Amino acid sequence: MLKKLSEINFSELSAENKFDYEIAKWGLESSVFEIEIMASHKKNPMHYAFMFGSLHNYISRNYAPFEERLKSVIQIIDRIPETLQTAEQILDKSLPEVLCKYAKQFSKGYENFLKMNY
Repeated sequence: MLKKLSEINFSELSAENKFDYEIAKWGLESSVFEIEIMASHKKNPMHYAFMFGSLHNYISRNYAPFEERLKSVIQIIDRIPETLQTAEQILDKSLPEVLCKYAKQFSKGYENFLKMNY
């Protein structure tokens, strides 16, 4: 996407579109940095624990009809075992215990929250 973005002639953009271009470029570069440099998907178990937070967002925000949001929630839930298996394979085996502890507590807390509220 960065390559496609770089093909746009920045000087020909309107002032408003230049802002949009810069925001898009920043977002893409940030994502590349996060994946390639920070590699949190390998170093931080919270990367995987946050999937529970997205469940709450789908349920609590009224951005689409309930049936559509429910389908999204079910898709996420269906992918949890696969995602956790991937995490187990990808995460660095020598992670600090504290990172694992907080990811587990965070996930357990969200599980309890969802059980109590939904």
